[in-house]
Amino acid sequence: MNRWLAVCVLIFFTSNSFGKSLGMQGSYILDNHWITLSQNGQQFLTIGSLLIEGGRSVQGFEVRYSVLGSHGGHSPSRDIGDGQIVSNIDTEGVESFKIYELYVSKKVSGLEMSVGWRDLSTLYNVTDSALLFVNSSFGTTAEWGATGFRGPSIYPQIGFGAHSWLWLTPHLYFGAAVTDPLTPENYYPKQLQTHVLLNSENHMAVTEVGYKKPKGFHFAVGGWNMEQAQRLSRSRFQQAGVYGMLSASFANKYHPFLRYGHGSEHPGLIYANRVAGINIENAFSKNRQNDLGLGYTSAYLKGIKPPEEIYEMIYRYHYTKKLSLALSSQWIINPFFSDQDGQVLTLRIHIRSPKS
Repeated sequence: MNRWLAVCVLIFFTSNSFGKSLGMQGSYILDNHWITLSQNGQQFLTIGSLLIEGGRSVQGFEVRYSVLGSHGGHSPSRDIGDGQIVSNIDTEGVESFKIYELYVSKKVSGLEMSVGWRDLSTLYNVTDSALLFVNSSFGTTAEWGATGFRGPSIYPQIGFGAHSWLWLTPHLYFGAAVTDPLTPENYYPKQLQTHVLLNSENHMAVTEVGYKKPKGFHFAVGGWNMEQAQRLSRSRFQQAGVYGMLSASFANKYHPFLRYGHGSEHPGLIYANRVAGINIENAFSKNRQNDLGLGYTSAYLKGIKPPEEIYEMIYRYHYTKKLSLALSSQWIINPFFSDQDGQVLTLRIHIRSPKS
């Protein structure tokens, strides 16, 4: 832990000097989780994640990169057993740096095209006002986030693919991407190689159309399809689904959102996810930025009732532009349909380096 904090501090301060020449910006998130289950008692877990990202323009093309480092061993989901994942950081025991994203993009008028390793879960099925929450279902609906073996971001490894984003009007857009998904046979948790197979038998495809105004109304619908060849079992696995989202902004302070996703109904996999919540800016103080979030999310498993439900309340306070503190409380009912209940209290520290 101490060596990681030392590395983070070193990168944070040195980014001011040589980081500007690389277009570099860094951030570090430290999560302290207190987990309480009705039948299994209490557990404590610390997870940290360091992200360094940047880019440069080269002869009309934009080259973007990010480097990811993490420590802590695993996510709280291993302890609480929930299906929607109470934290989207899952280190799988890997405590090292690796290339997370690396891609080349080109913009021509309202069209952006990119090729390389890119995290689809940050581009599609995302509502900006919901990203305040610790629970990852608020970032991307659970049936999409759990697609295939590791989901659209294939964390902590990512697949090679192509992406296009077209603005038909200043607010109306259409996006599409095709990537090479990860399969159980070629996933090695403690190996840090970037994944690229380019196997025609495997693909992850997603499309989304929406209408979005900056800090205002956002409506979108999308669909995805994933096919994987399971070589060990000599079978073929296919998933598909649709999703929709709606968010708005009132008085530049209140940001409610609704989300719904429905996918293929396979035994043991979440096929539907419902989400509702609100993000309130400067709820208690006008002098420094702060956010209060109230959210609800439920997940559904084929043939099993009732659903898994999670209520979250989070408060984030920006001490400075570089440092924010957040306290999140999640109440989980029926975690992964186990007839239990539980609580997860999370203290999050987020440090950002200055923009280069």
